[in-house]
Amino acid sequence: MENEFSYKKIDCVTKLRCNKDILNQWKKDRYNIFKNVRNENILNDNFWENIISYNKICGCNMGNGNCKAFIEKKSCSGCYCLSNLFYNGEIQFDNFDILDKAYQIYQVKNYELNTYFTSNLPNMYGKSILKKLSNMDACEKSASKDIIETTFMKCDNFLGIEQYIITSCFLENELNKVNIPCFPTFKWIFCCGEDVNIIERVPSMGIGTLSNVINKYGTFVFKDILLQLISTMHCLNLYSFIHGQASLNCLGFDEVKCDYIYENVRIKSDITINYIPCIFSSFTISNQNRNLRLYANDDIFNIDMSRNIDIKPFLNLNKSKTCPSLKSDDCLYTNNYLNIRNIKYKIGNATNIFTACTKNLGIPLFHSSFDLYCIWLDLMFVPEFYNFIVNDKIFNEIWINMWNVNEYQLVINFIKTNTNKNIRKFLSNLYLRCDCIDYVWNALRAKLKSH
Repeated sequence: MENEFSYKKIDCVTKLRCNKDILNQWKKDRYNIFKNVRNENILNDNFWENIISYNKICGCNMGNGNCKAFIEKKSCSGCYCLSNLFYNGEIQFDNFDILDKAYQIYQVKNYELNTYFTSNLPNMYGKSILKKLSNMDACEKSASKDIIETTFMKCDNFLGIEQYIITSCFLENELNKVNIPCFPTFKWIFCCGEDVNIIERVPSMGIGTLSNVINKYGTFVFKDILLQLISTMHCLNLYSFIHGQASLNCLGFDEVKCDYIYENVRIKSDITINYIPCIFSSFTISNQNRNLRLYANDDIFNIDMSRNIDIKPFLNLNKSKTCPSLKSDDCLYTNNYLNIRNIKYKIGNATNIFTACTKNLGIPLFHSSFDLYCIWLDLMFVPEFYNFIVNDKIFNEIWINMWNVNEYQLVINFIKTNTNKNIRKFLSNLYLRCDCIDYVWNALRAKLKSH
């Protein structure tokens, strides 16, 4: 998909004649952002100017009262295009509709989009972690490759808007390849004067809340939500994707039907989730026989590497001597998945190390598990969702198998007694499965086929 369009007034006037034209151009812009990242053009000083509408001297004064950008002679192409979506060209910052879908404008004042450059800090800290955790490769198959054999590229802007935009475009592109429709909400970005303007889709049933979903569909769609979430996370795990702030707040819910097949499992629903990244999200892509990992910044304190993350060895439940009883700390809660590898880790008092490495350095520690624990546990604080899980034979069995048997009751007590939840801190004090995403997805596939 070549970008034959340029944000000049003549192209905007002749090629963007209706709402559908504008939406199609936004889609092309998102693809071109991703394509240029893969081609490493992200390192070029003019990366953003070559793709989006970028005008530092626009005179339309958007966001300061009514803006009739298509009338203003000094307006930039971005304002001109946006104004064509509004009655009389008056851009409003409240939610607005395009082809029966809601959008909103998020404006970042006095912000300049930066390009990326390579950084050796993640490699340096990552090697120290691998040296201390000699069995890290047993926990994450690609741990050494993801750290030692990877070129880390960072954006130095503190707010990290660039990383959010690029990650959104990356997620959409990769999910689209496998027909998963759970795209982020980001749609377009342009620079106008000293400000950056971001256009987002507004999910019709909200972000970070199940209230509207429950009011209309009850608990009927919870199975669909989990299947969409886990298939999406399983797909993105190929890229060592780490969200950075994984919780219920990273999920949008849209009253749009979805119907797709992922790894021979058909997922069909009356609603579609949106998996929304953040400025701390990071991911790895392969390009010309080397790995590139993009992250937001490395504004960190000195990491105390003396603190340990505990990783338990392999557990082979096919050998009865390994699992003398279901009360053993080294056992799964049930014996139904005897062939699944189970290695555990506990972050413990190394929480600050883990947070700094994943959020500020983009180091992919425990990308195959921690985000799923965060989101699923957050969902369990919704009473209707909790009741659905514990009363559904398939999902309850999988949920229980995510935890050590001796710690499972701690999880239930945490859900029932904590109103001021600190999920990341709580999870840091438990042993978690290294293979959680693979385990849950494979268990779901097996159970659904048997039913």
